[in-house]
Amino acid sequence: MPVLTTRSVLRRSMLLASASLLAGTGTPTAASAAALPGHDGEALRTTPPPGWRNAYLPQERAQSAVVGGLSQLTGDVPLLGQLTLGAAELAFGHPGGRVRAAVAFLEPRAEREWYALDGVARARPLAQALLLAALLDDPRDFGGVDLVGRLEQLGAVGDTSTRALAARALTTAGSDSAAERRDDLVGQQCGGGWWTVQPGTCDGAAPDVTATAQAVLALREAPEPASVTAAGAGLDWLASAQGADGSFDDGLVLPTALAGRALGEAGRSEPAGRVAVWLRLAQASHQRDCGAKIPVGLVAPSRAAYGRAIEPGLPAGYERTWLPATAAASHAMRFPPRGDGSWPRLKAPAGYQRGGSVGRFVAAGVPALMEVCLTLGDTGVLARADEQGRVVVRTRLPRAGGSVRVRLLAYDRKVVRRSERVKLLQARRLTVSLRAPVIRPGGRQVAVVRDLAPQERVALRYRGRIVARGLATEQGVLRAGFDVGRGTGREPVVAVGRFANRRGSAVFTLAPASGR
Repeated sequence: MPVLTTRSVLRRSMLLASASLLAGTGTPTAASAAALPGHDGEALRTTPPPGWRNAYLPQERAQSAVVGGLSQLTGDVPLLGQLTLGAAELAFGHPGGRVRAAVAFLEPRAEREWYALDGVARARPLAQALLLAALLDDPRDFGGVDLVGRLEQLGAVGDTSTRALAARALTTAGSDSAAERRDDLVGQQCGGGWWTVQPGTCDGAAPDVTATAQAVLALREAPEPASVTAAGAGLDWLASAQGADGSFDDGLVLPTALAGRALGEAGRSEPAGRVAVWLRLAQASHQRDCGAKIPVGLVAPSRAAYGRAIEPGLPAGYERTWLPATAAASHAMRFPPRGDGSWPRLKAPAGYQRGGSVGRFVAAGVPALMEVCLTLGDTGVLARADEQGRVVVRTRLPRAGGSVRVRLLAYDRKVVRRSERVKLLQARRLTVSLRAPVIRPGGRQVAVVRDLAPQERVALRYRGRIVARGLATEQGVLRAGFDVGRGTGREPVVAVGRFANRRGSAVFTLAPASGR
């Protein structure tokens, strides 16, 4: 009986799964494990410990959004390949059914539809295909093609990011030419620690975040000291180039996420954590509860693009921009800051509130910049925490009386729900009855007010001033007495509840006793 290796078993399962990808029936899987954030200066492991599962929900949902979108991309093989690579890297050798199915679908089509154009291999997609095959399949026989040999034959070509990706792919595949490619990459580094878009342009071109991050990923775990030193200088430059808000390149998601990944995998937890926090600004966190039309977990290519899509939903052709941004972000989101946020707390307006008025709700302890959903009965409001984890929402309360449930939905390590009840009072005519319809001057009258809410505050007004205050009983009744004073004639008594639109009145006659 032939012996099946782990790689051959995986390859067979991929072939069996390809039909489910084409039919769109691949089974969604929970997000694969991801590296825990480390301390500054502590290198992170690239393989998680056995049995460990990622517990950071924003990253898990981003990763699930990418994996869930693979079956929709069979008509765009290059994009499918790029996203499958991103999902496979996060699987740490244990891909779910949809990733395996995507690889099985790609393998027979890779040369014709992915990395070759008119029979000529192109460096960047070829490096992507090689890296994918090296992670999950046989890079020497992927669709009948020796991808390692193909990439070696091309030599060091393309821009800096392409060369870095090729060096990383050849290193992962164990190619003999990997060291030469890394040396070429080290030789292209500029004096300040960065790389430029095109190699050999340090004198006239600006530093480039994407090129630098790709080079760091290719060199950081190399065996030769020169590569490690170059990667360290690149990491130092990336940390210095980070914006005050945590982003890179004026707030573009792709370069920001790539830089965050490079910093995080190298154990630079402070700048990597700031990237993970900033990426929340472009991620859809809620859908059904707050009426957002963006699928949960997706990350927009920029904050502006996210804002434009909240109401109308995703633009046509979103797959080409939103899914790559989500895939890149899912790598960087593995490194949220430790101690980020606490147990969220929700404070709703206390006591009775006037129906139809504007209520103020405050939440604290929310992870910084996290989007939350505040639901009030059947309506929802999207809001975002500030950098101190505080959310303030002002929204109109329902006009009807009674009580309404207010719920805060947020997530970090898990979905968090906090709820309070707001008691509402609507406009109402109160019933006021008097003990004596006629009373002599100087006497004492007793008023009974009904149709109040339990424990509602009530004031009795007589002759333009408040003569009694109190709280209604649990049955909604208040009984209060007051001195009527001197004079004669008809005198009104007005009862005003918690709000001015809740009132009632009654009239009595002030007259001397008969017979005098």
